[in-house]
Amino acid sequence: VSVEQAKDIVTAVRAFGERVGATKINVDGNNNNAAPLPSLVKKARAIEVASRRPLVVGVFQNKPTKEINAIAAEVGLDCVQLHGDEGFQACSECSVPAIRVVHMEADNDSASNVEDILTSLTSDPIA
Repeated sequence: VSVEQAKDIVTAVRAFGERVGATKINVDGNNNNAAPLPSLVKKARAIEVASRRPLVVGVFQNKPTKEINAIAAEVGLDCVQLHGDEGFQACSECSVPAIRVVHMEADNDSASNVEDILTSLTSDPIA
């Protein structure tokens, strides 16, 4: 997507769950409703849920971290996913939290492949 399209997407995600106005909770002591507490709990949960929003993650593949950081700042990303052959050093150079893909070859023995990957991760001081 273009940077302009990404900005539009981020704006839409940031607006997710926003309310037009304040949520009003009626706590009138003269209320003759039989169960005011469940109503208050329901409204409190609605307020809590409305205040949350999903994180906006930009997915990049084999891009320089300088470009990733510029786009993340311009668009307003919460974090990035590095989906190419970037090393763990690229994660440490990102200006926002980074998630890095770990490629696994399909034709290898999966148990030894996972063991090799875990060994490489734990021996990498950046990981």
